[in-house]
Amino acid sequence: MDNGAPEILGVWFLGMKSNEAKRVLKELDPKVMDVADTYISCELGISLFITYNRVETVLVFERGYYDEIFELLAEMDDD
Repeated sequence: MDNGAPEILGVWFLGMKSNEAKRVLKELDPKVMDVADTYISCELGISLFITYNRVETVLVFERGYYDEIFELLAEMDDD
């Protein structure tokens, strides 16, 4: 069914409630990271931005897109 929303492996994340989106994404990639209102799957190359408890943005990215951010977060944890 085409509702105009981007489909990822048969799932339409846009508008989905936050907890459901995280559960579904973790089924697709158990290593999903939760960073600042964003669920990130490096394995799938997608991230979901959450506002008002719903998926507002679906980002498709290439390998390495978040590397710099993860390095900065790791440095902050070391401090």
